[in-house]
Amino acid sequence: TTGVQGNGHGESQPNVTENGGESFVRAITNGTVIGYKYFDLTDASEVSVTVRNADGVFEVCQNLGQPVGRIAVKSNENWQTFSAEIPLKNGVYPLYFIYNGNGKAEFLKFSVGR
Repeated sequence: TTGVQGNGHGESQPNVTENGGESFVRAITNGTVIGYKYFDLTDASEVSVTVRNADGVFEVCQNLGQPVGRIAVKSNENWQTFSAEIPLKNGVYPLYFIYNGNGKAEFLKFSVGR
């Protein structure tokens, strides 16, 4: 399940869109929260995000408002993947990504590594 704060249309608010067979969140601005539920994060130690038009940091939270790590991003109009070692709590949790940065970023996907 994907949760997007705003659920607007076009470039005015964050929204899920599809282009060329890929679904992604676009119009992400400073403070936007993107949430995904629920994942078994047992032994997970790395989180990656694939984004474009991003210049800032995605805070990663298992409980909203309590960051467990940060992923620095700086990308152009091409999809790029950025990763960080993040000490996730073992168990089944949602993951939230909070964008702190410039411009209107786009978020394609994330992955969790062990």
